[in-house]
Amino acid sequence: MEEQINENDRKELIEEKSVLDLTPDDSAPEPMKPKMRFFNFIDKFGDLFFLNILFALSCIPIITIGAAFTALYSVTNKMVDDKEGVVKDEYWKAFKENFKEATGAWIINLIYIVLLYLQYGYIMTHDNEISKMLFIVLGFEVILLCFELPLLFPMIARYKNTVFNHIKNSLILATVNLGTWFRMFSLWVIPVVIYYLRPTLFIYTWYLWILILTSLLAYICSIFLKKYYAKLEEKLPDE
Repeated sequence: MEEQINENDRKELIEEKSVLDLTPDDSAPEPMKPKMRFFNFIDKFGDLFFLNILFALSCIPIITIGAAFTALYSVTNKMVDDKEGVVKDEYWKAFKENFKEATGAWIINLIYIVLLYLQYGYIMTHDNEISKMLFIVLGFEVILLCFELPLLFPMIARYKNTVFNHIKNSLILATVNLGTWFRMFSLWVIPVVIYYLRPTLFIYTWYLWILILTSLLAYICSIFLKKYYAKLEEKLPDE
């Protein structure tokens, strides 16, 4: 009789445990259905389209290109984390908050690029020892620009710092995170190489850069940067 009672108790415990084990599965969120994924994609695409228009308009003065790129990355970073609000409000808020640092960094890089162009012009029009030395120096200067620029505006969008510290940090962090840097660099440079090899292609696609392509590339870069930020912020000391 006692064995029968123990056996019944054991069965009841097993049944109770089975019910408890099923509880987390029942309460777990359902995976997004294909229809919901489609509408989510359309929503993201619409945001990127509108974001691209805002970016193109705010780049018109040229001097504001740095602030425009910073605001662009600020919004796409939030989009990757599904934390974006109203795109227009988020964009102009980031544009205003980072205007000073982003514009200062852009002006420094713009002057640097102009000096590189003048240096290249001298090399092409002179054949002497100075031009040969300048050619070697130019190579190193271009490499520095290529390492510094891809991470500069994403860093300004994410962190507060001085202009020169942003430039220095973007250069250092690119050299110690070559994988992230290379993916971002390639993403922006490949279209330039394609247009260089096929100049007529730009005539048929230039409007896409105003409508969607710039924000789309920034969004893809933000996907790359998500793990990069997490890795970087794990090493930052607590305030």
